[in-house]
Amino acid sequence: MSTRRTFLKTSGALIVSFSLAPSVLAQGSQPAQTVPVNIDSWIKIQGDGRIGVYTGRTELGQGNRTALSQIVAEELDVPFGRIDMLMGDTMLTPDHGPTVGSSTIRDAGALLRQAAAEARQKMLILASQKLSVPVDGLT
Repeated sequence: MSTRRTFLKTSGALIVSFSLAPSVLAQGSQPAQTVPVNIDSWIKIQGDGRIGVYTGRTELGQGNRTALSQIVAEELDVPFGRIDMLMGDTMLTPDHGPTVGSSTIRDAGALLRQAAAEARQKMLILASQKLSVPVDGLT
């Protein structure tokens, strides 16, 4: 008669695995590649003209900080030196997924560019209203 104990002695290992991902998503968290509704969780334009940018990705020597800062600065049409990048702080930044290879630029770069474009458009609309000038008349 074969028992579990006999089976384990002859097989050498018992591996048990499980995943928490479905239960975490089921509780209402958003997938990593979804742009949050509130742009200010990604980009904050300070009163002094500096731009705070928040990403869950990190700098691991690939130049992510520089590249992501360049993407946002270009989309907002501001000097690169105005960008203050906060990376990897899980209490303050959106979840862009893991920092793996070159996927940071492909994935988080695209999301930050989209957020910066939305922020720029909102700023133009606010300026248009305040100055009573059409958006296409602003520079």
